[in-house]
Amino acid sequence: MFTRNGILALVIVLVCLSVRADAAGWGRGSLGGRLPRLPKIKTVDPIGSPTASYLVAFRSVGKGRYLGLGLRQEAAALPEIAGQDASFMLIDRDGGPLRSGDVVGLALRENKLFLCAEDGGGREVRINRPASGEWEALTIVRVAGPGPIRSGDEVALRTRSGHYLSAVEGGGREVNARGAQIGPWERWRIEVRHRGPI
Repeated sequence: MFTRNGILALVIVLVCLSVRADAAGWGRGSLGGRLPRLPKIKTVDPIGSPTASYLVAFRSVGKGRYLGLGLRQEAAALPEIAGQDASFMLIDRDGGPLRSGDVVGLALRENKLFLCAEDGGGREVRINRPASGEWEALTIVRVAGPGPIRSGDEVALRTRSGHYLSAVEGGGREVNARGAQIGPWERWRIEVRHRGPI
């Protein structure tokens, strides 16, 4: 007869074999039967809410410069092409399709650090935080009004304090979080490159 420890060891071995077989494609009927699948785990950010992720870039409407990393870890609208230094992993804390009013976090693809509005807004913007907290939370606003956000839409990014991310002089300089309302400097065209785990 099996002991309790022996049964536990057998269960662990079967689960491990199931995971390895699934990774090798065996669970898709190649051996004639379906192996049990483990449940999928939702991505959770440090705040603790379910999330959805996108690979995006933000281009200033004013001068067509991309939001990215400037000097001293400050955000800037300098690049004319959205490379690794101007591509972000957008983490939608609300989950589901991206909509106007969703709370998001932006991590630069190049270094995986989050964009942060110092003091929650009204000051400079840096890309230097290892995790997403209150100062890194932005509300994405569709300029045309409520509804789903699609690639090519004009959006604004509102900080916790109610200020908007501004490309100073419409681009070509630093980005700050001092915009009191959505004007020409606060408009960004979102380019969605990919949806799903990155």
